[in-house]
Amino acid sequence: MIASSVYGLAELKVLNALLTSPKINHTSFNVCVLTCLLMLTGKTYLEGVRQTVYKEKLSYETHRQTTHAAIVLILLSSASYFFALLPKYRLLTSLLICSMTGYGVVFNFFVLVPYTWIQNSVGFVLGIWFIQAWSLQFTSVV
Repeated sequence: MIASSVYGLAELKVLNALLTSPKINHTSFNVCVLTCLLMLTGKTYLEGVRQTVYKEKLSYETHRQTTHAAIVLILLSSASYFFALLPKYRLLTSLLICSMTGYGVVFNFFVLVPYTWIQNSVGFVLGIWFIQAWSLQFTSVV
C-alpha cells in the first residue's frame, strides 16, 4: 500500500508542486506544516519523555485533553492540506492525494513500524528535510 501510494504521489508530482507551484495555497500549507510538527512534538513528548520520566501508562482516561487536542490537530492538518492542494489539483484529485498521503503512507507507516523512537526519528528527519527544501525555494544563492 505504501509503495503504490508513493508511486501515485510521484506520478502526480505532488512534492514538486508543493515546493514550487504558485497555484498551491501556501498560507493553508503553512498551517498544515505547523500542525503536523505540533502533532509530532506532542507525540514525541508523550511517548518518549513522559513515559520514561513519569512511568505513566498512556490511555484515554489519563490523557483525555491531549487526545482531544491531537484529534483537533489531525482535523486541522487534513483540512489545511486539502485546501492547499485544491487550487492546483481540483476536488477529486485533491481528495485522492490526501487519501494517498494520510492513509496510504502515514497511517501504514505507523502500523508497519511499531517502535515509537523510529517513528519519531523518521518524522523529525523528514520534517526538517522538507522545511529545508521548502525554504530553499524562497532564497537565492549569491
